[in-house]
Amino acid sequence: MTIIAILLALLFEKYPNIEKFKHYQWLNCYAEKSINFIPTPSSETPWWKFVIMLIPLLVAVLIVQWILDVLWYGFGGFIFNVVVLVYCLGSTHISQYFIDFFATQQSEAVTVEAAYCETVSETDVDNFIVNIHQQMFAIIFWFILFGAIGALAYRVFIMLKQYSQNPESSLAGYQRYIDFCLSALDWPSVRLLSLCLSLGGAFMQAFPIWWQGLLSGLTNNEKFLTECTMAAADYTKDKIEVEHLFYRSVLILLVILALMTLASWVS
Repeated sequence: MTIIAILLALLFEKYPNIEKFKHYQWLNCYAEKSINFIPTPSSETPWWKFVIMLIPLLVAVLIVQWILDVLWYGFGGFIFNVVVLVYCLGSTHISQYFIDFFATQQSEAVTVEAAYCETVSETDVDNFIVNIHQQMFAIIFWFILFGAIGALAYRVFIMLKQYSQNPESSLAGYQRYIDFCLSALDWPSVRLLSLCLSLGGAFMQAFPIWWQGLLSGLTNNEKFLTECTMAAADYTKDKIEVEHLFYRSVLILLVILALMTLASWVS
């Protein structure tokens, strides 16, 4: 059911009107009110206060999913998973890429408009790589492991990091906790993505880099991902080529997940 939920979410992502429902400002309001609700000295930003702010939100998602699973014999929980995944995914063109990929002949080039990340300049490929990982692959990765709660937790940390960069925000003092949690969540997804990139691109160039940096620390995530991506993309600076490489990597991940699902059914 996980792979079906992912495919449905990617299908719905094809429609531009979906973006109108992806508003995350409520999360900033929730975090601000939650932090200010617990009285502590203004100069202190204890880690337990940050944890208390997160727990009600994640527990609420678990309760809703459990209720829907019980009431509708699992179907309600499945629909809930799809809705949450669609809501958490960033803007990509992966569904259109898959449609064009399977609709064209192998001799024809697959062309997809690559303008999903408006905040990244044409020359800033490194930031583009990090953004497309956080907006797409990492969310799918945590959804595969933990369902809706995994995808939502990662999206929450992404948005909290964005809000904490405002010096006037109450979250500014908790930025070190947010960065640590996000780095911890990125560590396994970056390693898996880098391996998929190696398989989908220049394997002989990218795999040695992946192997050497496999066990590197949390602070090395972005550098490790960028180096593997550029090696797999044959050191191109074309964002379209890099984006297509990411899409092939997601396709590889879905094929692996489908094979694992079939193997579990057969056994």
